[in-house]
Amino acid sequence: IPNKSSTFPWLGDVSDQTISQLLVLAKLAYDGTNEDRLIFHGPSGTIETLGLLQEAPELYLESSGSSSYHFLHKTVQEFMAALHVSSLPPSERAEFVKTSIHMGNMTMVVRFMAGLTKFQSQDDMEAVIAFQK
Repeated sequence: IPNKSSTFPWLGDVSDQTISQLLVLAKLAYDGTNEDRLIFHGPSGTIETLGLLQEAPELYLESSGSSSYHFLHKTVQEFMAALHVSSLPPSERAEFVKTSIHMGNMTMVVRFMAGLTKFQSQDDMEAVIAFQK
C-alpha cells in the first residue's frame, strides 16, 4: 500500500484492508479503461465490490458459476482508474500523462488524476507542461 497519509490524505481513517481492496478495484478499472472494457468476468462472489461494482450473474456468462461485473457508471470506473494512476510513483504518473493524454478513453482518467494528485510532484507538472507545448 502506498503511504496513505501522503498519497491519499482524503481517505482519513479508512482501514489499510479497505485501501488494499480499493487499489485492487482501481487496477481492475485501469486495465478495463485502457482496453475499452466495461464488463469484467470472474467466479461468482470473488470480487469485493465495495459498492462500486455491480455483480450480474445472469449476464454474459462464460461458464457456470461465473459472474459479470461492471462499475456503477463509466465515470466511477474512470475515477478508480485515476486512483490507480495516482498511487504510482511520480515518474510513472508523468509517463502515463505523456502517453495517455491523447487517448480518448483516458481523457477523464488524466483529469481525475490531476485532481487526486494536485500535481504533487515536479514530474506531474512537467508532463502537463510538455503536453501543452
